[in-house]
Amino acid sequence: MFKLTHFIIALCLWGSFVTESSAQRATEYEVKAAFLYNFARFVTWPDSSFQSPNPPLIIGVFGNDPFGSTLEQTIQDKTAQNHPLIIQRFKKIEDTHNCHILFIAPSAQKELTSLLKHLQTSPILTVGEQNDFCQNGGMINFILVNRRVRFEISPQAIERSALIMSSRLLKLAQIVKDK
Repeated sequence: MFKLTHFIIALCLWGSFVTESSAQRATEYEVKAAFLYNFARFVTWPDSSFQSPNPPLIIGVFGNDPFGSTLEQTIQDKTAQNHPLIIQRFKKIEDTHNCHILFIAPSAQKELTSLLKHLQTSPILTVGEQNDFCQNGGMINFILVNRRVRFEISPQAIERSALIMSSRLLKLAQIVKDK
């Protein structure tokens, strides 16, 4: 009886650990989705980035989408700077030129250098979560610090793209210089 009780307790604890681990992953991408939404609110694009006064602001995901439906749920019925927000997913580098924010998934690691070079002077906010993302030309990189989502920013990459970033956003970031 004593061993059976210990086994049941251990099984329950293991089950809660697995559930907690899954919840942490989901929470991480919920936080990242919220950051993407706020980036849309605190970055200004040149007028030439929009073909009419109030077209949608497009948040793109390049590579295998780690957000699932979380990103859609986060931006649903929201606007940024009077632009409705929409999500598009991309598999080809040449298709990314119409978006305003591009999240580059870790699955696109092989294409990262080509993609960042292709977008280097485009007014597209590039966001990633890879080591040395900002040092290699990316603009904003998600990092985990003490299990919390934080981000680093490359002001040089932002400047090359003609985007204007709010000082409030810069104050929250770790500033990184690119190569």
